Amino acid sequence: RPPRSTPKPSSAASDVYKRQLRGLACGWAHTVFVVDAPPSSLLETPPRALLPRTPPAPGRRAPRAAAFARVAFSRGDVDGVCGQLLGTVLSLVVIQKRTVAVSGLSPAFVSGTLLPGCAVATALGNVCFALMALAVGPNATAQPQGVSAVLLAVILSQVVAPERASRGDAFASYEAALFVASLVGFLELLMAPFVAQLKASVPSAALHASVAGQALVGLTMGFAGDVFAAPADALGPLVVCFCCYGAQVRLPYNAPGGAGALALGALLAAPLGAVFGGDAGGGRAAGPVPWATLAVVSPPSLGGLPHLARAYASRESLKYVPVAIPLALTNVFNTLAQVEAARNVGDAYSPTLSVCCDALATVLGAACGCPFPTQVFVGQPAFKQMGARHGYMLGSGLVALVVG
Repeated sequence: RPPRSTPKPSSAASDVYKRQLRGLACGWAHTVFVVDAPPSSLLETPPRALLPRTPPAPGRRAPRAAAFARVAFSRGDVDGVCGQLLGTVLSLVVIQKRTVAVSGLSPAFVSGTLLPGCAVATALGNVCFALMALAVGPNATAQPQGVSAVLLAVILSQVVAPERASRGDAFASYEAALFVASLVGFLELLMAPFVAQLKASVPSAALHASVAGQALVGLTMGFAGDVFAAPADALGPLVVCFCCYGAQVRLPYNAPGGAGALALGALLAAPLGAVFGGDAGGGRAAGPVPWATLAVVSPPSLGGLPHLARAYASRESLKYVPVAIPLALTNVFNTLAQVEAARNVGDAYSPTLSVCCDALATVLGAACGCPFPTQVFVGQPAFKQMGARHGYMLGSGLVALVVG
């Protein structure tokens, strides 16, 4: 019962919270209430008792404080950077190892041209989507974006490997991949003026099904089993993620859950790696530390531009146009699905601008040497739930430039 000193809300404010419950449905992860709608007058003009009370502006310092709060990093951004950190670094490690193995390019060329190009593509896309979040609102969460592992596998299996097998030239396979990646970006730009109409014609449930399918694939891919292949140092961070992100448990000193998981994994991996000789947990093969493979790289440049020009001048590249067209369509529909997922949590992004930003990151990344298209990732609602805004994407882009 409220204390006597508490003023009673106005009748209009009380009516807003009085609803007739019509139905209730409980599921595994959701609860749905069906209630009567409020009177239209209350929806159109909220009562003064419900409006937030703001203190008077303290002179000329208020706009500066508001601007600083708009661009400053939040605690959720730190958590988001920790979540993106391993994904960005492991993506670059996989790109380096798989490209050398499949294409036959030298590790020096991959570290000097290809990886910096991938870093530019990732960082450019991250900055663009961070600025989009700032334009949407101070509390909007940026859409995660980067080089796609799925498109990476398609390019390596459908372009790089056949080209190397048919011509026996590592650089010819690399140039064919650059051609396909850049063509995917150009096709996305051509489709950008029509994506708004395309999104309006696709049912929302279909877009949600696409997001759910991507999430299901991510949960059941091979790396999910790697956690149980090295349980001694992998299960601990997994439990921290479950507790912090699933059960909403706060770590001591209000530390971000992602930072806690990374710190625990590092503390467990160091002594266990020394004891087991790089096979902590009995299941992971010993080998060089992935960080060491990225230690010596070159600064970003337009090193891929000469190879890209040769690819467009060669008629041999035209046979890979049928590969680029479905990849561009897949990327566009994936972006529309992620835009719809963001809209459901309150962040209304422009589908046209989202497609254009992703396409430009792919094209400019190919000019810098990245032979793989970028993609908008699933997970924006999860980053929003942890409190991330735009800063985590800026941090992720910085990590990509430093590491790659």
